[in-house]
Amino acid sequence: MDNQIISTGDLHPKWSSTMKKTKTSLSIIIPVYNVERYLQQCIDSVLEQIDKEDEIILVNDGSTDRSREICLLYETEHENIMFLDRGHFGPGITRNIGLRKASGEHVVFLDADDFWAPNAATTIKNEILKKDVDVLFFDAEIICEGNIKFAGNPYDRAAVISGETISGLQFFEKYYPKGYISQACMAVYNKNYLLNHHIFFQEGVYYEDNIFCFCAMINAEKVRHIPDKLYQRRVRDNSITTSDIDFRRVSDYAKVVIEIWSYIRQRWDMPGTRIPIKVIAYADELLDIFFIKCRQVTEEKSMLWQVKTQVFTEYLLFINQYEEKRLERKLLTLGFYIKARPLMEKQYLIKEVFGGPEGFEKLIYSCLANYQARIKERLLKLPMFRTNCRVGIYGLGNQTEHLMLFCEKVGIAAEYIIFIDSYKKSDEETYRGHTVKNIRDVGNSVDAVIISSSLYGEEMNRTAQEFLPSSVKTILLYEECEDEILWEALI
Repeated sequence: MDNQIISTGDLHPKWSSTMKKTKTSLSIIIPVYNVERYLQQCIDSVLEQIDKEDEIILVNDGSTDRSREICLLYETEHENIMFLDRGHFGPGITRNIGLRKASGEHVVFLDADDFWAPNAATTIKNEILKKDVDVLFFDAEIICEGNIKFAGNPYDRAAVISGETISGLQFFEKYYPKGYISQACMAVYNKNYLLNHHIFFQEGVYYEDNIFCFCAMINAEKVRHIPDKLYQRRVRDNSITTSDIDFRRVSDYAKVVIEIWSYIRQRWDMPGTRIPIKVIAYADELLDIFFIKCRQVTEEKSMLWQVKTQVFTEYLLFINQYEEKRLERKLLTLGFYIKARPLMEKQYLIKEVFGGPEGFEKLIYSCLANYQARIKERLLKLPMFRTNCRVGIYGLGNQTEHLMLFCEKVGIAAEYIIFIDSYKKSDEETYRGHTVKNIRDVGNSVDAVIISSSLYGEEMNRTAQEFLPSSVKTILLYEECEDEILWEALI
């Protein structure tokens, strides 16, 4: 028995249940590429607060400045710094190299032009020892350099997320989109969890964080968020995140998007399994961002058409696997986008994605008819079309106008209606021949209030509940119709 190593799992349950872990080791992985100006501050911010059982892994990604020499010097002077010198392959490969070499129980990623807050290591270790999780999220401060301006701080999620320990999927469903960010550096990961689930960075592309962060969250059994701003994120000119969008970046983003859609399809491919609604929303957001990035590219137009073809084809496969009620709206959105393209691009996309104009027009016409019928059915269930129900419509913007135009088009009308506004004085104006009242003066004059805005709906709902009696029901139009309505297809 002498010198035999006994794990806590071999001990008597009475003993092992009372034993507490007192330390945890960290591997801090820092990809390095031409950052000589920032590298010393980055390394020192970690080195001055970690313990001897922790390690810093510096992975040089083919730097051409003095970054390599700085890394070599730190490795020589500090036993817990490992330096790996590689060619220029990009941050995805570089981070994966560090992850595979890591010996710590938990890994943290740090970009070499950023740095840690002074209390980062202590806070991370204390939180992990308090309640071990697969992923622990934290927040960040933003430090702007040069002419960079940043409105607000999307990395400050203290007011959005509570501190409970839940599964990653529950976290995503509860806090996406405001509480979810694709930033691998703002979390600490259990290394075995990542390796056991084969969670690595997508290699050879920009935006490699996207698939990593999504998979790391969705597969986790236990995640938690702490509101501490442990990460100091530098926003500067000519960095990867602030550089202009070019064809390479759009093409890489397309690869990332397709990879995520493919992963979702595989993750929820069992018969009868429904993809969570927030996951669907995220998948659609990726397409919206792709549209935005495409608009910023001025060169390689014909090659961009090919990339769009790949993305649209994969998107059709994706939505056909999971969509039921929203399929028509998504197909119409894509169809309208293609119809609005310049003639040669439109003809190319219709041929490559839909097989030609005949198939395209037939599909769009069918979707439009089904979509109009479905929206009409949903609207007829609202109180405004019920007998003896006094209804107020809150908001006088475009979406209210669209709602009324569609109702006229399909021949449905309310018996009693008033229009409500937050700023106009009561009874001084009319809208479509109906009285306009200020929300503060509505009182019991209505039985229900329909909020037509998708953008400000939640805010207007809070205002309505503040000023209306509890007996008045407030209804968010887009929750009732299960999606934002594609009005251009309906009117």
